[in-house]
Amino acid sequence: YVNSVSGTRNLGMFWEPGAFQTFINIAFLFEIIQEKPDVKTIAIFIATIITTFSTTGYIAMAMILFLVFLHKNNM
Repeated sequence: YVNSVSGTRNLGMFWEPGAFQTFINIAFLFEIIQEKPDVKTIAIFIATIITTFSTTGYIAMAMILFLVFLHKNNM
C-alpha cells in the first residue's frame, strides 16, 4: 500500500512507514540470524525497507547488517 498523501512511501498495513519498517526490520533480523537464511527473503526485506523511505529504518537495517557481519567474522 502506498500512502497517497505523502507520495510513494511504502507503509504496508500500518498507519505510517516508520511503524512498518519496525516490523520488517524485526523479521529481517530473525531471517538473517538463521543457520541458512534465504537470500530471496533477505532481498525482499531490504527492498521493502528501502521503499519505506524511513531514516530510522535505514539506520536499523545498517545496524543489523553491521552486527551480523561482526558476529560472523568472530566465529
